[in-house]
Amino acid sequence: GLTDWYPGPQEDDRFWPPLRRLLEEKGWSEDVVQSVDDASSKVLSHMQPPGVGSFSTRGLVLGYVQSGKKTNFTGLISKAVEVGYKFFIVLSGVHNKLRAQTQARLYDELVALNTEHWISVTQLDSDFRISGVGNVDAFLTANYDHKVLGVVKKNMTVLTRLRDWLRGASETVLAACP
Repeated sequence: GLTDWYPGPQEDDRFWPPLRRLLEEKGWSEDVVQSVDDASSKVLSHMQPPGVGSFSTRGLVLGYVQSGKKTNFTGLISKAVEVGYKFFIVLSGVHNKLRAQTQARLYDELVALNTEHWISVTQLDSDFRISGVGNVDAFLTANYDHKVLGVVKKNMTVLTRLRDWLRGASETVLAACP
């Protein structure tokens, strides 16, 4: 029942423009980059706007090998950051190699373009571990302006660790974290 609320990238945006430039520098055609821009804007406009009451929404990126799936969800994340989202978990494959490839790609296309704004709860060589991240409230509180990114395998043990870590958040912090 929501109307499209996201108008698209703005001139003063800090996260999408560097990604757009990077894609162009990699030789992506203007038509393809514009397609990523349009698609990610449309998807974001169908998500819950930060600060609005909650409702259930889910998404799935589906496509052929080398069809631009990672680029599309990277574009979506770069725009979601602009409107106030701050916590991003990407579920990536069931094998360490695919998870590490996704982690590296997101680092290059998101984190490295704005390093002062990002914290990662996963690393290139390690999946999510509670001992590596510490107190969940410290990461998600509204007083902490960094954006939090995790690239997590679709593995029961890892997902259970992530769930348990999130359950450690205070209700007010979790409710206030888009």
